[in-house]
Amino acid sequence: MNIIVIGAGVGGLTAAALLRHAGHTVTVLEAHVYPGGCAGTFYHKKYRFDAGATLAGGFAEGGPHWRVAQTLGLSWPIRPVDPAWVVHLPDGRAITQWASAERWEAEWREHFPSSGRFWRTQQMLADASWDISTRPFPWPPASGRDLATLTRAIRPQTLRATPYLFRTMGSLLPQGDPMLQTFVDAQLLISAQTTSSYANALYGSAALDLPRRG
Repeated sequence: MNIIVIGAGVGGLTAAALLRHAGHTVTVLEAHVYPGGCAGTFYHKKYRFDAGATLAGGFAEGGPHWRVAQTLGLSWPIRPVDPAWVVHLPDGRAITQWASAERWEAEWREHFPSSGRFWRTQQMLADASWDISTRPFPWPPASGRDLATLTRAIRPQTLRATPYLFRTMGSLLPQGDPMLQTFVDAQLLISAQTTSSYANALYGSAALDLPRRG
C-alpha cells in the first residue's frame, strides 16, 4: 500500500516509521525545512533554538517511545535525570520533583501535608493513563469497530479511572491551598499546555507523572 503522511513532527515520523516497518511504501510531506514539528530544533545566525516543546515523555520502559524503539530496533540517546526539575513558588518555597517515587512522596508531604488524597488519586489516574497508552484505546469510539476494540482494551485499572473521564485536574485539588494549585498549574502549563481548571484529569495526571515516567 502507498501511504502519504502529512507532517514530519514526532507523530508523523513515528507513524511513517511504523508503517514502513509493516511493509508499506510511505512518503512524508513536510512544509518546513526541518523535521520534528514543535519538538524540532532550528538554527538562526549561529544560534540554536527549540521550536516549541521543551519536555518529552514516554521513554521509560513500557512507555510509547520505548515500545516504538523495541519495534524498530532503535536506541534513544536518553539518560535518567534526578531531580527532574525544581518549582519555585511565589511564597519562596522551592519544591523538588524527584524521579524517585519515595523521595517525591516525602517532598509533597513536607510542603503540602493535607494533599495526600489528591496525589494518591493523581498517581492512580497516571498509572491508568500510561496503561491505556500501551494498547489500542479508541476514545471516544467513532464506530462499531472502535467500540469492540475499546471493550477488549478495558481492564480493572481502566474501570477505576472511569469516574474521572470527564473531570478536570482542578476538581481533584483540595480547597484552601492556593500554592498547591499554583504548583500544579506551573507544571501543567509546560506539559499539558493548560491549567488545572481545564486539563482533563487522566491526561493531567499523566503529565504530572513525567518526572517519574520519563
